[in-house]
Amino acid sequence: MKIRLVTTLSCLLLLSNVICNTQEIVKLPELTGAYAVGIVEKYLVDESREEKYTTDPNDKREIKVQIWYPAVTTANVNTGRYWPSPDLEAYMEVYKEGLKKIYPNCPPDSFWDQYDKVYANAIPDASFLNSILHFPVLIYSPGWVGTPRLCNTYLLEELASHGYLVIGIEHPYDAAAVTFPDGRVVITNQDFNPTLRSQDILFVLNELEKTNNTILDNRFEGKINLSKIGVLGLSLGGKAAAITLKTDRRFKAGLTLDSSELYGFDQPIMHILRQERNISDRMADKVSKCGGYQCTINDTMHWDFSEEPLIWKLLGMYGRFPIESHTDDPIRIHRIIADYAIAFFDLMLKTRTTNCLMDLHITIRKLILKFLVIPNHLVQF
Repeated sequence: MKIRLVTTLSCLLLLSNVICNTQEIVKLPELTGAYAVGIVEKYLVDESREEKYTTDPNDKREIKVQIWYPAVTTANVNTGRYWPSPDLEAYMEVYKEGLKKIYPNCPPDSFWDQYDKVYANAIPDASFLNSILHFPVLIYSPGWVGTPRLCNTYLLEELASHGYLVIGIEHPYDAAAVTFPDGRVVITNQDFNPTLRSQDILFVLNELEKTNNTILDNRFEGKINLSKIGVLGLSLGGKAAAITLKTDRRFKAGLTLDSSELYGFDQPIMHILRQERNISDRMADKVSKCGGYQCTINDTMHWDFSEEPLIWKLLGMYGRFPIESHTDDPIRIHRIIADYAIAFFDLMLKTRTTNCLMDLHITIRKLILKFLVIPNHLVQF
């Protein structure tokens, strides 16, 4: 009986790989916003900060960012890859080996090797939308050893499609690997520092406020509203977002994905948490003081807030994503996350006259375990 069971499982895994390998191209779920989305990548140097992780005192802090933005709709223009080469290969070489040392049930190489089949919705280097609107700005910090592309591409594209300029940061020496334009590949030193990440976020905003900045080219001129700035992050990036809110009041609102840290700020925040992470009285009290929202999503674990389970599903891999995942429908989970993120930032940064968050919650409340709304209104389902 045991031999038959092992043989059956082996056949299922082999079949799953065969099914997956027959798919030449897969694409992220369709965006729901009114705008097409463009994407550009920028390399930035903060001349005011020394790079603490190198021995040369002349080295300055370098980062890379991806920018998603409302774009001109053009017929028959192809969207870009989820993660273009050679950045993908450099990152995966480090990331896969690191995961194998931590997780005995790490996904097989056959999964990671198919990321080049995945396409996003954003159009590389597209023209910015011609509009009289001035779009709010969101700055994003990814999860542990992650990059914006790996962790939350779909969420960041969705926000852009609903009228935001979204900047995702690759944090060198924290991300598994960051490839710079001159070909250098900076590997993680595993000194995961949310305060340093927050400094990177502040640097990006400081650059945006300069007249001649190194982030935005002419296509963005007069298109963004720097009085409407938000910050968001996943896991460790959520901690960085919370530190940023406390440090700088230019940020009007923040959102964290499965991160439990709060640092005494009073701007509104939304926490979206996994099912097993209880909403403590301490957290609820802090959220209530800053006028925030907090919800817990059923059938989730920590990894479900990143996009690996979503890509696993799209590629047709067998079963659930094997690391810290509890959902059979990651597409649904990421749709919930995106809906709440959009509703929250619309309410806080676009000054909507109705509480779109509560309207949304009434619509999908059966999918939510708990939802905390200010003032101190806890609803359980």
